[in-house]
Amino acid sequence: MAVSIPDDIMLLIFSRLVRSEDAEDEWPAMMYDRHAAQAPFTLAAVCQRWRELASTTSTLWTYFGFPPAEMVDERFLLRLELLKRRAGAAPIDVVFGWQSQADARACRREPSRLVFEEIVGMHVQWKTVVLHVEESVQSCRTMDRVFQSSQWPLLESLSLSMNGITTELPVAPLLHRLWLSCDFSTVNKSFIEVAPCSPC
Repeated sequence: MAVSIPDDIMLLIFSRLVRSEDAEDEWPAMMYDRHAAQAPFTLAAVCQRWRELASTTSTLWTYFGFPPAEMVDERFLLRLELLKRRAGAAPIDVVFGWQSQADARACRREPSRLVFEEIVGMHVQWKTVVLHVEESVQSCRTMDRVFQSSQWPLLESLSLSMNGITTELPVAPLLHRLWLSCDFSTVNKSFIEVAPCSPC
């Protein structure tokens, strides 16, 4: 006799499969987690029931992690659009960054730039964010626009490394972890005070 696992139990199992257990320990140096990025797509490809269950559960699609910029091509634009549709309004975790000069040059290419701008456009959904975009002047300008005009209502963790940073940062009432690779004295005091932990 076949036994069917209830949907709520299946979703508990799914939620464990789509997250790396040690991701929290690696913050803020956390980089692209290929397992976390592929897991919901893998689950949705197993059978019709799994596909229906996975594709209608927004919390399974909230990891917006992308590989080093030199690896980002048009395929990742398609993946981003699918993630946006399936995540809906759920809080998202973002990892976008690089360490090498090759990555920095690649960020100026169209696919990588468009992915970055789409992610920044979703800033009201940010929950945990690792953005390392030190070599890109265009990226810094994009972030400046966000800094000057917006709030981050869901943001809990922020790791930001850039060439330049504005003296004003948005309101982030839930922020409890903060790491900035800049002269910390230039950041407005009201933003610092919402983060009880000390920045690195």
